[in-house]
Amino acid sequence: MGEDNKIKKILIIAGEILLIYLITLIVYAISKNGINNYNIKVVAENGATRYYTIIVNNKLLSSNKKFKIYYNDKKLKIKNDTIETISVPNRVKKAKLKLVLNDSKSKYKIVGNKSLKVGSNKIKVIITAEDKSKKEYDMFIKRKGFFDF
Repeated sequence: MGEDNKIKKILIIAGEILLIYLITLIVYAISKNGINNYNIKVVAENGATRYYTIIVNNKLLSSNKKFKIYYNDKKLKIKNDTIETISVPNRVKKAKLKLVLNDSKSKYKIVGNKSLKVGSNKIKVIITAEDKSKKEYDMFIKRKGFFDF
């Protein structure tokens, strides 16, 4: 086998590998949740045919346990599915909480924080992961009375 033929064969193999890699990236991007099988037929200029099977296990993330929560720029502690209790002045009817989720495809909902009553208020922070699994966290907000300092 001549030197030119060796180089040609190497380039053909490299081209096939690159093609498979690119197809895998495209297939991964369009795959549904779960295991996806794709059969690919490649026909060369000389008529030679090769078959490839690409199996993509596209698992949605279940990231509903890692997040940060802040009140007035103070990071609150989370322990055993309970968020640190905070106190707010009497003038505050809704605590401005800021959540930073670990996964950009996760979502959150805060329940019970719309009109705080004087005293202890139990609210829920619900994190929904990309795979739709949910995790609830309890939090207590103490709204001070008019004469509390």
